[in-house]
Amino acid sequence: MTLQAIFEEAQIPLEIELLPIKRSLLNASSGITDGDAARILGVNEYFPSLYAVKPAIYEMNVIALSYKQFIPKDFSDLEKYNVGLVRGMKVLEVTMDKLHCKSLIKVDSHEQLIALLAKNRIDIALVDKEASFLLLNYYHKKGIFFRETTLMIESTYLHLHRKNISLIPKLNKAIHDLKKRGVLAEIKKEFYKELENRDISLDKLREEKLWLK
Repeated sequence: MTLQAIFEEAQIPLEIELLPIKRSLLNASSGITDGDAARILGVNEYFPSLYAVKPAIYEMNVIALSYKQFIPKDFSDLEKYNVGLVRGMKVLEVTMDKLHCKSLIKVDSHEQLIALLAKNRIDIALVDKEASFLLLNYYHKKGIFFRETTLMIESTYLHLHRKNISLIPKLNKAIHDLKKRGVLAEIKKEFYKELENRDISLDKLREEKLWLK
C-alpha cells in the first residue's frame, strides 16, 4: 500500500483508520487524527490547519456509474439529471455546486450512493475510480454500468495536521525517493494486477458490456 510504503521509508510509525471521506477530513483538520491520506492542493483554503506533503501520491479520477446505459462523457451532460456523490471530495463538490444539475444529493459512503441508485433517487453516481474498483463485486451484483471516460482528474496529496508539521520534510524526501526508485509506480501496477485476478474483474465487466467506452 502506498501510504504504508511512504511511512516505512520515512521510518515514521503509521496507524491507518478507515473513515467516511468527509469525517476523515474533519477529524484530520481538528487534530483528532494526525492527517488525511489524499486531498487536493488548496483544501487548506477550507481547512487551514492542514498542510500538504509533496509531491502527490495519488490521483483522483472521477467516473460515473448508472443503472442506465447512458452515462455522461463530461460534466455538461449532467445538467438534466439527478446526481449523487460522496461528501468530502471537495473539488468535485465545488464543481457540482456550480453546475446546477436537476438535483444533487451528497452521502457519506459509496454504499449509500449505490442504494440511492437502486431506489431510483439518482440517475448518476459520481465516484473515485480506484475507490470504486474495490467494490467491483458489489457493483457487478447490482448490474451497474461504468463509464470508462474520466470526468475529472486531480492530483491528491497527503495532508498533516499542523501539530505534525515537523514530519513534512521527512515525508517529502520519502515520497521523492520512492518515486525515483519506481516503488510507487510498482504498487499501483500491482493494485491493477490484483483487480484482474479477481472473480469479478475489469475484463469481466467489459465482456458483459457493463464497462462503457
